[in-house]
Amino acid sequence: MAPPRVHRYHAEATALHADLKHPLAQEIKPQTYVKLAKGGGYLSEHARDFRVEHVVSYKSAHTHVAGHESTKPERGWITLTTSSIESLNVLEVVTADRVVSQIATHHPFKNGEHVPSVTFLGTKFENLRVGGARVDVVFNPRLFTIHAPAGDKPYLEDPDFLKEMGSSASFPGLGKEWQAYVQQNPKGSPKPGASAKGTLAESVSFLDKAPFPSKISGNVITVPDFGKIILAELDLDCDTFHLTMIRLEMGCLAAGTMTASSTITNGMTRP
Repeated sequence: MAPPRVHRYHAEATALHADLKHPLAQEIKPQTYVKLAKGGGYLSEHARDFRVEHVVSYKSAHTHVAGHESTKPERGWITLTTSSIESLNVLEVVTADRVVSQIATHHPFKNGEHVPSVTFLGTKFENLRVGGARVDVVFNPRLFTIHAPAGDKPYLEDPDFLKEMGSSASFPGLGKEWQAYVQQNPKGSPKPGASAKGTLAESVSFLDKAPFPSKISGNVITVPDFGKIILAELDLDCDTFHLTMIRLEMGCLAAGTMTASSTITNGMTRP
């Protein structure tokens, strides 16, 4: 008799993290960080009135992670990770009423299947502004809910998915490495190191005439004297989804890096 399938959950959520060089030389450690236990369950963190001098502030932040068995007839394992920030303000340049990053996965119960379906439902920007000008981020509807490629293949083996997320990468040989990893044949086979970077955004544009020179390339807004603002960034590390709603590479007014509203999830089922 085959051993019963066992699922190990993985989900993390962070409201904000930064490494500032000036005007402050300071690391802002991950705020309201939560990580789900391998056995699942529920965990949440909440914070209010966060401020680091006049560099960054928010009115409130909420994170939660959850993992449980599905009640649907096909069964499986559900993982949810959420990070939200309200009234975000970075140097009076990047502001938003609300930013939410949310990922949910459904790992199949059926023997021989390991790749989950994934949805980003709930992910949003509310009143995102750069320098006071409203920014419209349109999400790619073909990425918001995705289903595993046929044959228990990882998403990185699906050229259509990679194209939709804006990656031109290809991964010859990944299929063999993936099957060795999920089947553990030989025992102890490592997780493949393949990864790709892209975005959930289909388009980014200003709704108002910006009172400053700027350049938009894909999901990146470049503002002179401030730096780069990367929106709805999606990283796929083999089987791990990592969504960062705002990532800043700052220079001039301030220098350093910052991420806001970030979530990570995968999980693994054996055998």
